[in-house]
Amino acid sequence: MVLPYHLDRLPPEAHTVLRYLNTVNTATALELENAGLSARGVGKAIRRLINAHYIDLKDKSYALTKVGKTAAQELIAFYAANDEQAQSDRAKKLFVERKVVVVAPRSFVAEQAVDLFVGVNPSDEDSFKLPFGAQLELRITAVGAALTVNNLSIDVPPEKAAVPSRVRLLPAANTPMVRVRIDAFQSFEFNDFEPLGGFYFDVPVHADPSKQDKTPRAVSMEITIGSPD
Repeated sequence: MVLPYHLDRLPPEAHTVLRYLNTVNTATALELENAGLSARGVGKAIRRLINAHYIDLKDKSYALTKVGKTAAQELIAFYAANDEQAQSDRAKKLFVERKVVVVAPRSFVAEQAVDLFVGVNPSDEDSFKLPFGAQLELRITAVGAALTVNNLSIDVPPEKAAVPSRVRLLPAANTPMVRVRIDAFQSFEFNDFEPLGGFYFDVPVHADPSKQDKTPRAVSMEITIGSPD
C-alpha cells in the first residue's frame, strides 16, 4: 500500500496528531503532548495540519475536519498494511521546509496602485537541503482590489531564496479593507500539481493618502517541498 503524497509530505509529528485526534475527537495542545510529542513537535504539527485544512481550532481545542478524518483513516490503513521496511522507505524520501513570503505596505490607499512582492525564503543554514530546485505555482486572489495577475510560477533554488515576483494591486474605492489570499502548489512533470496549503492576510485601506503606513511587513506560510515519486 502506498501512502498518498498529500500525507507522505507531512512530518511524522503531523501523522501522530492525526491518528491521536481520530481516537479522542478533540484535544488541547497540552493534551496532544500525551501522544508522545514535545511541545515543539505539537506546534509544528498543528501549523502544518491547519494549513492543510485537516484540523480546526474551536474553543481552544483541536478537532479533525471532514478532510482530516479521511486523512486519519488513510494513515491508519497505511500503517496497518505496511511493514517496517515500507515505512523505512518513506523516511528516505527527501522533504524540506521553506516559506512563501509576501511583502506589502502595512496599509493601502483607495484607488492607488501598490506593489506586492512574492517569493520563497532561503534554506536555513542548519537544515537539510534538496539536491535540486523546485517549481511552485501560486494562485493569488483579492477581495476589495484588482490584481494585474492571478497566477505566478516561481523557481525555487535548492539553497538560495527564489527571485521575488512583483504583483500590482489596485484597491477599490470605498473599501475599508483588502483581503489577499495565496494558495501554493508544487508542480511536477505531466501537469501534476500537489497542494501545499494556503493563507490570507488583511490590509486596511485609507481614503486619505496622508494616513497610509508605507512601512513594509512580511507575511509568510510554511510549506513542505518534496522530491518527485
